[in-house]
Amino acid sequence: MDRIALLIVVCALLAPGSGWAQQGRAEPGLPRTAGLVVTDAAARAAALAGREAGAAGPVLGRIRLGQGVLGYLAGDYGHAAGQLEEAAGLAAEIAGCAAYYRGLCLYKLGMAVEALGIFQGVAGQTGQTGQTGSARSPIAAAALYMATLCQEKTGVPEQALAGLRDFLERPEPGVLPYALWRAAKIAADLGQFDKVGQYLSRLYLELPGSPLDGQAAALAESLAVGGRLDWRPYSVASLSSRAAVLVRRAQNEKALVEIDRALVEAQGEQAAWLSYLKGKALFALRRTQAAREQFETLLRVDPGSKLTPFARLQQARAYWRAGAAEDQARMEAILLDALGRFPDSEAAPLLRRFLLLERLESGRFEAALEVARDQIAPGPGGRFSPEALRFAGDQVKGESVDEFVEQARYLEGLILYALGRFDEAAAKLEAFIRDWPGSQEVSGAGYWLGQASLRLADAPRAAAAFGREAALRPNSYYGYKSLEAMAASGLPVSLAATAPDGPPVPPVCPNEAPSEGMAVNPDARIAIERAYALEEALLPELAEIEIAPVAQADPANPVLALEAARIATVNGRHQAASAFIFRAFSACLSRGGADQLAPIRDMLYPLKYADLVRAGLEGAGIEAQFVFSLIRQESFFDPAAVSGAGAVGLMQVLPETAKGLAAKLGEPAPPRERLFDPAVNIRYGTAYLARKYASLGSPVYLLCDYNAGPAKLNFWRANLGNLDPDLFVEFIPYTETRDYVRRILANMVMYKLLYK
Repeated sequence: MDRIALLIVVCALLAPGSGWAQQGRAEPGLPRTAGLVVTDAAARAAALAGREAGAAGPVLGRIRLGQGVLGYLAGDYGHAAGQLEEAAGLAAEIAGCAAYYRGLCLYKLGMAVEALGIFQGVAGQTGQTGQTGSARSPIAAAALYMATLCQEKTGVPEQALAGLRDFLERPEPGVLPYALWRAAKIAADLGQFDKVGQYLSRLYLELPGSPLDGQAAALAESLAVGGRLDWRPYSVASLSSRAAVLVRRAQNEKALVEIDRALVEAQGEQAAWLSYLKGKALFALRRTQAAREQFETLLRVDPGSKLTPFARLQQARAYWRAGAAEDQARMEAILLDALGRFPDSEAAPLLRRFLLLERLESGRFEAALEVARDQIAPGPGGRFSPEALRFAGDQVKGESVDEFVEQARYLEGLILYALGRFDEAAAKLEAFIRDWPGSQEVSGAGYWLGQASLRLADAPRAAAAFGREAALRPNSYYGYKSLEAMAASGLPVSLAATAPDGPPVPPVCPNEAPSEGMAVNPDARIAIERAYALEEALLPELAEIEIAPVAQADPANPVLALEAARIATVNGRHQAASAFIFRAFSACLSRGGADQLAPIRDMLYPLKYADLVRAGLEGAGIEAQFVFSLIRQESFFDPAAVSGAGAVGLMQVLPETAKGLAAKLGEPAPPRERLFDPAVNIRYGTAYLARKYASLGSPVYLLCDYNAGPAKLNFWRANLGNLDPDLFVEFIPYTETRDYVRRILANMVMYKLLYK
């Protein structure tokens, strides 16, 4: 028996008891691979044991890898280390993974010196292929981090700090705060105080809310008091920066604590900014009246602040959310006053946008058209300053003002249509398609151009408009509606076979055999082979960790995309699978047929829990595809999903909603944890939908109610209820609700296509 094997035996005898029941997450500060969460571990172990008879070579190596990793996760470090050593010698494609987990076993057994050598060997494999210059694999990056822990334990802090610097260039997000904290402590011990400041400020300012906040602040403060650090964690500037990050990340309760602490000493524009930020945090927490009062206080105390037009915008939004008629009138008055006082402010496009939407939802189309044209008048090409983006970055998609002009141009055509001015509408929509070919609204513009042309009895133009949408995007909502419109109007549907600009280029589709050389990238080949091996070891979680970054680095590679999506689906992560598929097959998703899309159907548009859904909808008059489409949008079929508002599970049922339904059904209210059970969640979710649908009678109204609530829906119905349902959707003023309705309706198109 060699020295390491003997040490393993001794250390294992001294280690705490182990067993399958002891599996859990890694201790804080270790990579996620070190605390891999697996389900049905005992069943996997039994399945691997059942394969052992007659196994040899790489097949046995994969069995040993699976057994070793499961043993490590169960705390059986000594036995697992032996299995992993055997695995590394039998299967070359998983040797690095086996070595890494063997290193973890030794580390857990207190054998830091021996583990260090193993981790350094794995970390030295700088890519999937092991070639210099190639990006590190996740296992190699984790090994580098573990090596730094071993170096600290073995008394070589300089080497540990060098390794951490390397790791921090491309860190694993979950370990990042711990890596920064350790780097700061080591640098402080070595007297490298300039580096201490860099690490601590990055940790404290860019990662607020981490478990190491207090320790980082205490170390920084003690060093600053001693004159060794210039940066102060509790300065107004630092607290303000932290609060802004917390608001951006929707950690608003924590942001309020930082803001109130900073406001004690803040003055001038700094105090104004913090007050503004506090109002935004309160608004995000739906403390609408408190938010409005906060903005009104800021406007009263510091009316000359550069924030004033932006604060007026936020004040108007707070009145808008309140929803009463007098609140709507107050909102409009605030917006008009701000536009009159600050016509050249960078807030003006945002003020006009909300004024346009408010007038639209009130059904005042002539007044809305006037605002749309005011928005269009400056033309495209403007850009927001960094300061404006700081004030209102959550209200814009990028740095350009063009998105506001684009929206107004599109809505101008739709408003003219709603006013019955079909010739003007057609001209504006044609111009929009020409001038904004890359817009997300171009499909809708084509459809409404077709409808306007039908109203003008211009069949050739209608057929061309509908045909273009049906040819380029038949699987989109408006492509599908265009085909319907052509059939309903007696237009020759055959025109949809080609676009006016010529036949679209045939898309790459998932059903096609991969062409030779499609995955010639060496990293891609190795990643796919390794993923297969890890799946055979019954470790699909590790397979996804290995293949995902390679697929993300080569997003157009269909072979990689399919493999990464397939493995993510095995792990129940349909949303991750969807991201891979959309990057590689977006054109086919837009216009491919059911046969072409068949290989990805169950990944992107599954029929999970079909029996539960159909049972819940019995007698309700709601299509099952509607509920599948809603679940896909709400949780992407993740039973553990929780929203920021506290909605739970597959259908994002609020506990209070479930409580109210239970009372109506004459049964006890389910505890919140029971709503994670798919059967319970779907029962209450479908019961809610059935009751609402019985009174509303419209899928569009039902979705608006589900997302925005009954008060807003009632307002929209009162003012827009006489419109075509699709035009009603276009005029929904809340971006979140409008996109929500559109996506679910588009999901239904795909479900109908894929499950004919």
